[in-house]
Amino acid sequence: MRFEGGFMDVYDAKTFETTRTRTFFDGAAASARWAAYACGALGETFRAILADDDETLARTRAWIKEIAKTCDCEIRIESDVPQGKGVASSAAVEVAVARAVCDYLVRSGAASMSNARFRAHVQMIPMYCHRAENDVVGAPCGFMDQYACFHSMVASPGNFVVIDCDLQKTTAPDGPETDYRFVQLPKSLRVWGIDSGVRHSNTGGSDYSHVRCATFMGKKQLVNEINARLNESIVSSAVSLCSVMSAHDWDRGSLGSPGSWSQHIDESMTGELFLARYAGHDDEPHTSVRADETYALRACVSHPLREHARVSEFVEILESWPSADDDEAEILQLGRRLGDLMFASHEGYDSVGLGSSATSQLLHCIRDADPNREHVFGAKITGGGAGGVVAVLGRDTPQAAAVIDRARAAYAASTDPSHQPAILHATHASDRATSAIVRPFTVYHADWARVDLPDGHRFPMDKYQLARLALQNDDTLRGKIELRASPLVDIEDLEAAHCGEYVRKVLTRTLSEQEVRTIGFPMGEQNVTRSLASTGGTVACAREVLAGFGARAAAQLAGGTHHAYRDRGEGFCVFNDIGTAIRVVQRDELLPRDRKILVIDLDVHQGNGTAKMFEDDQQVVTFSMHGEKNYPIKTRERSTHDVGLPDDANDEMFLEQLDHWLPRLWQEYEPGLVFYQAGVDALAQDSFGRLGMTRNGLLRRNNAVYSMCISTNTPLVITMGGGYSKPIQASLDAHVDVFRSAAMRYTAP
Repeated sequence: MRFEGGFMDVYDAKTFETTRTRTFFDGAAASARWAAYACGALGETFRAILADDDETLARTRAWIKEIAKTCDCEIRIESDVPQGKGVASSAAVEVAVARAVCDYLVRSGAASMSNARFRAHVQMIPMYCHRAENDVVGAPCGFMDQYACFHSMVASPGNFVVIDCDLQKTTAPDGPETDYRFVQLPKSLRVWGIDSGVRHSNTGGSDYSHVRCATFMGKKQLVNEINARLNESIVSSAVSLCSVMSAHDWDRGSLGSPGSWSQHIDESMTGELFLARYAGHDDEPHTSVRADETYALRACVSHPLREHARVSEFVEILESWPSADDDEAEILQLGRRLGDLMFASHEGYDSVGLGSSATSQLLHCIRDADPNREHVFGAKITGGGAGGVVAVLGRDTPQAAAVIDRARAAYAASTDPSHQPAILHATHASDRATSAIVRPFTVYHADWARVDLPDGHRFPMDKYQLARLALQNDDTLRGKIELRASPLVDIEDLEAAHCGEYVRKVLTRTLSEQEVRTIGFPMGEQNVTRSLASTGGTVACAREVLAGFGARAAAQLAGGTHHAYRDRGEGFCVFNDIGTAIRVVQRDELLPRDRKILVIDLDVHQGNGTAKMFEDDQQVVTFSMHGEKNYPIKTRERSTHDVGLPDDANDEMFLEQLDHWLPRLWQEYEPGLVFYQAGVDALAQDSFGRLGMTRNGLLRRNNAVYSMCISTNTPLVITMGGGYSKPIQASLDAHVDVFRSAAMRYTAP
């Protein structure tokens, strides 16, 4: 998604007050309103700093004013969380933008983290984001999500963040910081997030705004009742609900009410009656009491009071967890109590209309999969965002993981048998060993599109499936690699690199006999589908690495079809997958135009199609190191840099050249994206290779490329390329090494 707006249209560039920004987005198209979260966070951060006249911030204020004069700002947001899921709440977008703004102030020299006043503003980011959502977006949210997102950035995985959500404590950068602390997840436990596949805020019986309004209405009635029964105004309407009363007093009573206080709050009340009695509810302008609506006051007051008590007990259990963490009976007892609190929390959300039938169904499946709660203790709907994600707590054991799998299968059987709910993440105390969550290395594969070649055909088509199975069955790669079926490339994407007439002829299977001979394959329906999948996987890789997913690298277990030209195929290459991916990156502006795209082609054959496709493109640098006397001879093109190797060149000759060229390429071009064509036909055993490299030499070659990309944080797309040994095992081993070593390198702590 992309949003563009005039700076002066979006912001009051003198003060960054929210009125103009709110008005702009109120009148914007629905498709652009998501940007209000990002623009609001930036504007509110700037507004707070500009309004602070502390002399140590003079340089920072001057920098912000200069930005306002130039009226130029670009925000790029990257996320690997599926759109519309609960953990992808608006708070995450807001906090990420505000943090990036503050980080940029520091990198530009306009601010310093050694400045206590600036650090205080950084700590206030959750509050600024909360204000942006209230005052710019117009969403009546609290600030729990903003604080959770902010503080999760500094906590290692495997921790809970405990937050005291009292608005009175977080009003200004010179005030006290909100109380928060981190509580470790015991080593014997694990937390899973399971996506039910629905948006719970769209399926519940009530929306958040209505529930919040009812809560403030109920609080107003409760405060009035307390003050009336004690004959004095001892409770201010400004204090938080949980400061007014405890869950114990709500349920059992206290001074002034020998019975429960809940009995004094109307179960429901119309807005018209409430306004007649109380005039207002102390939550304007965030929510408004509507005279024509009915509000469930008692349930909406009860839920936060009891939730506060549940959270307090949950934290107390975690903080008093036995240090040995090995008493089976005690772990079972404590785990089940934690689970009771989670299930009760879920029921609380349902009671006020903020649950959903889908998440409740998923909870039932979890309970049914382990009815005695021996392995999985509890589950609850997650509170933030629009997605119906359920958090599950259980033992860190294979048996618990099996319960989760049974529950997912049961849920799929009752909803959509073709789609099991995804596990978004599973957190364990051991995750604290790293500063960030390490995600599996993504490898797309196209062997699902099977091609049956004539008997005796010289192309080893089976190698794709064999390589995928080798990776799939490699126990050392468990948790380090994620195999995904390559999608078919969009025709629009294909035509960004290839002429429409050639694409049409391939799709309709109307190529001439000579064109088919030049490609080297019979061009039936099977091979057309495979060519679309092979190209689609490489395009998907490019999109993924430029979106900041995982470790900034992804691979296609196919592709590297570098002999295909814009208007024709040759040398077993129908479409140029790398060329197509580059054109998509350029067309969709996934990389700034001033950043170079580098193609490192280390197949034994020159990448002539790729070289020709980008011969006049100043953004793309093509580097090909190949056999000088090998194919292509008649159709050889000129790359940006060509390095020809003599016949029988061995490991040392090859690596000496590579060690010379890699630093030079980075020094000269500073690439923003790299495509690595990792053909293994330089092997001495290769039928078409004519070079003399070993498997170990190729492995060293791969790691040289990976090391350069990792050390420079350069996004990398890896494609398979050629390999034609007879028997195929030598090439297969070398192919698998390409992807295994990448997975190991890119998932290393």
